[in-house]
Amino acid sequence: VGRGHPWWGKERVAASMLSQQGFVVREEGSLTRAWEAHILETFGVTPRIVASFDSPVAIKQAVISGFGIALLPQFSIQQELAAGVLHAVHLAEGSLMRTLRLLCGKESRERLAVKAFLAYLAGEFPHLPLQLSGPQELVGLLPRLQGIRQDRPSDPDPPACRS
Repeated sequence: VGRGHPWWGKERVAASMLSQQGFVVREEGSLTRAWEAHILETFGVTPRIVASFDSPVAIKQAVISGFGIALLPQFSIQQELAAGVLHAVHLAEGSLMRTLRLLCGKESRERLAVKAFLAYLAGEFPHLPLQLSGPQELVGLLPRLQGIRQDRPSDPDPPACRS
């Protein structure tokens, strides 16, 4: 929430309170927007959409400016939290989690660009759990990540990577 919002300083709110809020969301057709709608529906909330944008930066700016509230990944708002322009409010009912997956075809997992992309993700988001499966040399590519494990090593044709 932005500085002027009544929830500023609150640690948690009940999901039922979300129905009374204006939401700043991703654009129509976005997978993120579909996920948000699904999650809110599980709590019995139909969001009152006040603005939609195609960029997380634009969403953050709208929330900072007082347009409404937004569901944003914790890692994407670290600077704004530290600067004191956004405040994270959690749901009393628990965390909202979204699983992201990156699937690589059998041929592409050996490409330098795929390996470089995985290395970039590991460096940029070291706090996110990353599981790799596939050939041992691919799994060994990112040894600095915690929690790496090879899934189902007996699988003859596993997906190259999962996050």
